[in-house]
Amino acid sequence: MCRWTRLCAVILLASARLAAAPAEPASVSDTLVAQGLADTSGCEYRFVDGGGRRYQAWVPPTGSGPLRAIGWDGVARPVDAVLGASPLVADAEYLEAAAGELPTFDLDDAELGPWRIVDPREPLDVPHSPLAACLLWRAGRPVEANRAWAAWQAGAFQPASIAPPPTDGYLTAAQSWISALYRRATDCHARADDAEALAALRLLTRAMPLVEAEAKRRGLRLPAAAFGLPVVRGYLDDLPDAPALLADQERRLLPAAAPADPIEALIAGLDELTPDRAWPDDPARLGAGPEALMAQGTAAVEPLLRCLADDQRLTRGFTVNSRFRGHQYPVPVWSVAHRLLAAILDTTFGERTGAGPEARAALTERATTFWRKYGGLPLSERWYRILADDADRAGWLEAADRLTRRDDHGRLAGEPLRGKRGPSVADLLTRRMRECALGARTPDWNDPAGYGYLLALALGTWQGPASLPELRWMSSRLAVVGGSPDNPTYDLRLVTLCERRAALGDATALPEYASWVQRVGVLAQCPVQAFELFWRHPDHPALATASRRLFEEAKSPWNPATQPARWLLAARDPGQAPLLAVPAWRRGWLAALSNREQSDGGRICDQLAHLLSSTWGLPPCDLDWPLDRRDQAVAACASVVRRYGPRFRGVEVPNAYLTRAWRAVLDLPRLERPAEQADVDAGRAVFALGHQRATRVVALPAQPTGVVWVQPDGAAGPGQAQQAEERLERGGWRRYIGYVGELGMAMVPAEQIEYAAPPNEHWTSLGGGLDARLLGPEPDQPTSVTLWLRNRRAVPLRTHTVWLRPTAEGLAGLRQGIVLQVTGRPSNPPAPVLEARRGFPDAGWLRDLAPGETLNAGRLDLRRVYGELAPGVYSVLLDVSGVTGRSFGADRVWTRVTVAAP
Repeated sequence: MCRWTRLCAVILLASARLAAAPAEPASVSDTLVAQGLADTSGCEYRFVDGGGRRYQAWVPPTGSGPLRAIGWDGVARPVDAVLGASPLVADAEYLEAAAGELPTFDLDDAELGPWRIVDPREPLDVPHSPLAACLLWRAGRPVEANRAWAAWQAGAFQPASIAPPPTDGYLTAAQSWISALYRRATDCHARADDAEALAALRLLTRAMPLVEAEAKRRGLRLPAAAFGLPVVRGYLDDLPDAPALLADQERRLLPAAAPADPIEALIAGLDELTPDRAWPDDPARLGAGPEALMAQGTAAVEPLLRCLADDQRLTRGFTVNSRFRGHQYPVPVWSVAHRLLAAILDTTFGERTGAGPEARAALTERATTFWRKYGGLPLSERWYRILADDADRAGWLEAADRLTRRDDHGRLAGEPLRGKRGPSVADLLTRRMRECALGARTPDWNDPAGYGYLLALALGTWQGPASLPELRWMSSRLAVVGGSPDNPTYDLRLVTLCERRAALGDATALPEYASWVQRVGVLAQCPVQAFELFWRHPDHPALATASRRLFEEAKSPWNPATQPARWLLAARDPGQAPLLAVPAWRRGWLAALSNREQSDGGRICDQLAHLLSSTWGLPPCDLDWPLDRRDQAVAACASVVRRYGPRFRGVEVPNAYLTRAWRAVLDLPRLERPAEQADVDAGRAVFALGHQRATRVVALPAQPTGVVWVQPDGAAGPGQAQQAEERLERGGWRRYIGYVGELGMAMVPAEQIEYAAPPNEHWTSLGGGLDARLLGPEPDQPTSVTLWLRNRRAVPLRTHTVWLRPTAEGLAGLRQGIVLQVTGRPSNPPAPVLEARRGFPDAGWLRDLAPGETLNAGRLDLRRVYGELAPGVYSVLLDVSGVTGRSFGADRVWTRVTVAAP
């Protein structure tokens, strides 16, 4: 018998034994089905279409009632249509015959779980999990079921650091199914599909105690809690809010009369806040109802306090608690009431600790006490009294912040209190600063020095130069907290405080900082942000002397030439690149770039050039490049550092901590004339076009201007436009942009440059160089949407000016080729798709948009298209691919419209 014959015989024998082996999934699947798991017995594995999504599922035999299909998560969902059969194993002939006929898949739907095929022409790889094995077993596929079970037992797809799963897969299968049921319930609850949410929650709450009891009967160990926290609810500890969701869904079945009082009516509607509107920490996004409540001002406080104390309802929104492995948790109405009260009364009522009944009661008590004590006072007097209250130390910091907050005209909110004495605001700020800085750590006050530091900044804002003695005291306190004068800590708040003192005219601040930073510079853990004041004040004598000692002396641990490893360790620190503006650091870095020695990561010079390449304007350097190309990159990096180093400055980047973080940007001067080669050599310009032909300067929207360089090969990199000039070529003016960004520094033809959208404006990039925004209704037109266009290219762009128009003729309100799609949350939403086959044609409404210019392309009233809309929340989508010339679905913009009840 040949080797291949023997091998085939072994495979056949193993397969026969596997099929005949005792089926471990049998008892687990029987138990789960008895507990409510959807039963795949008699089902066919098919492609299905449900809710606009196409996926694969188990389809039961056709019977009475709505059509449903069972997914790989064990949950049955309604479907609109059953499509072709789907293979469970590779079948090349079937896939070849079905090519072009299999449906596409929506991969954005997280509810369907992980077992979906990415490519419909690829066979399904049977999931290696106990739940999948149970579904396969009940469907009459014992071979695949045992294979999935055995692969799971062997630890398939698990990292080596994770122990193999237990042989009893009941709990793993049950947890997967229960979690899927919870996801199904929360998804339906969020989109107001109350019937489906209620069915899923009733099944869930019936099954959970059965699973707990069965797991206990089997003697299984409780699952390990995330982050080492103790398990408090048993085997299904990550689903604590299912009973509350069920109670809320059953409440929604009961009829409720609308309150006669307008404020109470607004509060009654808070339970319909949608997921994107119910986040408790962002009142600005709460929507029309909450905004109307906030507009009521203090008249809404008492009703909201009652809601905070007694309301048991849930909104349709969810938040995430990381303790429970990422499950969504419903946002209660009282949490929204808390945020509304905080917005109306301009306070946080102190820090929230937890969300249980005790925490809610404590929050209610604080809010009620605050309203009774301070509600009738002017804002400035309110904060003064809080700051003067020895017992209200939780409010001191907030009061100081509010009193020193500036309005749009630069005035401090506490200005009416300037003449107050006995004590004055300055006296109170000084007293509280010292009390905090000298205080001991307590459970509710874990950083007294940090509180003192923030109060010191507030004192500096209030008192100006007169606060300098107290700010010096706070600086000395920060320098020794946790250390001593001979061994100071590296508290970076001292850096900011010294900067504030220097801005107030304290001549001792920068020399004091220079002395401090040299002493802490020897600490290995000292972060690079400690050197911030060096690049902010590169010409200060004390700092210049200190920078030479730190960055050029051979024994210094921060000399880039002799200690490059220290800077390699700081590779991710955004505070280092602005040091390019410091002459001593720049000289040390240039010396380090000539170091060809090898280290663990390769040549020192290559690693340093690679480290700096993350700074916009410096050339890329890949450590995998060939040697000659790396030599060129290192030389180019040194050239840019030498020429443009003094032009770099730091800009602040978001940071969640009390300290500040920075990154380097190149800041070239604005030239009123075409640049010359001497300007390039001196680091004042990116390029010079020369004087052989006529040239002229082009004004940029701002300098620097955010751009994206789209290269001919498709590569793109964000950056800034630091220069723009035109040259007369072939009888016309051709524009060039001085690009400084992720792809280095270059003179780029303007047709390859796109202007970045303004910050805080959400534009969608369309084909042809256009951006688009679809804005929601305006107060006078509550069901209208407006389309705005923007030329993102750095050259003029010709476009049609009318894409929408208000008309009573239905489809004629859309430009030809545009598809309008509206989906709603009410039970009877309007037609889902409205195509503009009979839309109005282009009628010569053309104009040139200047680079970065915006255009109102028209407004459409949905009521003129669909008639009266039922109350609810509608998603409005415009597909303009037929206009831009790209494939259907490539260019879409959307917004949301809320139709209020009459």
